[in-house]
Amino acid sequence: MFPTLLDGDRVVTSRLFYTPQCGDIVVVQTDTFGPKAIVKRVIATGGQTVDIDFEKGIVYVDGVALNEEYTAELTLTQEDFSGPITVPEGCLFLMGDNRNASTDSRSSRVGMVDERCVLGKVWAIALPGRETDDYGNAVSSRDWGRIGLVS
Repeated sequence: MFPTLLDGDRVVTSRLFYTPQCGDIVVVQTDTFGPKAIVKRVIATGGQTVDIDFEKGIVYVDGVALNEEYTAELTLTQEDFSGPITVPEGCLFLMGDNRNASTDSRSSRVGMVDERCVLGKVWAIALPGRETDDYGNAVSSRDWGRIGLVS
């Protein structure tokens, strides 16, 4: 979820009285990832249609281009996605903010995620993590000013 979240961020989540909405950051647990929970952004909910122009790197929901200032870069990696696709009722289309390095609903391994797999919405950063390199080594110190932030 870089750049929104960093490796090791500890977040506050809740599912109490929660219904997933587009743009929300959620923690989900699916069979694909086993016991490990993952964090992704809700791009579309049941009944909405998703299409992606990989040449321009633009994601469309119901024919409207998303304004995605939170992404690390344009969406250029296709994975297994072949759209447009309509999200089944009770499911979510999820994507990571680090689009070209994210395994998400574009991949047949993940696909549409059942809303019942949502453990909760991410409401805030409780303890900031650190930016890491490809080997998991910290390359920055904690940015304490990130506490409470999530966009």
